[in-house]
Amino acid sequence: MPEFSFYRSWKTLDAGSAKTVNNMYDIWMNYFNSASNQGKETRQFYSIKEKDRFSTRFLENLLSRGISRKETFFSIIDSYSWAKNIDYNKIKVVIEHEHVSFPYIDIFEDYVEPKILMIYRDPRASIAGFYKGIEKKYSNWPDINEYFTNMSLEEWMNSCDFYKMYKYQLNDRLKLVKNEELSQNTKEEMKKIANWLRIDYDVSLIKSTYPSSIEWIPDSCYLSKEEYNNIEKFPGTVENFFDPIKVKQRWLSVLKDKRDIIMIEFLFNDFMKEFRYERITPNTIFMRLKGLYYYILPHRGSMRFNYYPAHYDEIERVRKRLLLLGKNKSLFFFNILPLFIKSLLINLKSIINHLIIYFIPRNRWSRYDNPKIEILYRSVPIKSIDMDKSF
Repeated sequence: MPEFSFYRSWKTLDAGSAKTVNNMYDIWMNYFNSASNQGKETRQFYSIKEKDRFSTRFLENLLSRGISRKETFFSIIDSYSWAKNIDYNKIKVVIEHEHVSFPYIDIFEDYVEPKILMIYRDPRASIAGFYKGIEKKYSNWPDINEYFTNMSLEEWMNSCDFYKMYKYQLNDRLKLVKNEELSQNTKEEMKKIANWLRIDYDVSLIKSTYPSSIEWIPDSCYLSKEEYNNIEKFPGTVENFFDPIKVKQRWLSVLKDKRDIIMIEFLFNDFMKEFRYERITPNTIFMRLKGLYYYILPHRGSMRFNYYPAHYDEIERVRKRLLLLGKNKSLFFFNILPLFIKSLLINLKSIINHLIIYFIPRNRWSRYDNPKIEILYRSVPIKSIDMDKSF
């Protein structure tokens, strides 16, 4: 299927709360029909006929299979193949694409021996890309900016946790692919992946699957919206996009503040060492302490190491989060505090949260993709806030 993170969607849609077949059917049909799922990578259906075939088959499958998480997933896969006139019985491998590693515990609950394909890259390049995307959307909203910065760093931490725990347990069921090699030598790397999946290599594995047959365009925050939507007007952009020198230039242009590099190389030193990514900063005790210090600081806003006093709209979002989470006592005390104390507490909470994430991580996914409060983070505020006008 086109880009579709079933497990993450299951959580954000709160699909586990569905009590009836009709509830489950409505949740997923609304999801596939939503405006956010009509992009080049996410659009599932290209005609009314396809949509109707999927809809009819999906309801039939839910009625016959039930609405558990695993059965719902297979109902979607079977219905999609039916809609596209693909013989389900001839499918050898189903690729379930999770953009992040958070759901691995759920995957292991549903499948006895899943195969896990992990694509890794230089953490500095990856996290710089996260920064770039976050700043495009949320540069003026410190708390929302920090939420996604924390999520980005924890996605990486979670993946490192997973790798350390399962690299020996999974054996040949874990396939590691280096992004830089996949980008530079796609055909040979895809042959290796096909061999691991026990399917025949075919040239279609390195071709765009857009129904329009247009060339694949990198889904990158480094491309402007105009470049992404009109790539033909920018010749050479895709061909040279993954050149190693250009890649490094891009992430260095984002990580202008050396404190970011010190922090990232501290957090992911073991990973960088194992996968042979050369550090820029020395790996000394003093530098490691600096990396931990920079990580603990609040990262509230695009200038991540600066102090941002809270504004009225942020205070209101805090109130709404406490209300939605049912923390009535905390909400009561928060409401009676003076504004400057609220602002200080928000920054203190940020520091404490970073300490918890690093030293007492527990279930990392519990801090993100909460369907009750996700709307407060995913919805861009109505108007920009002047960062200098704090109270």
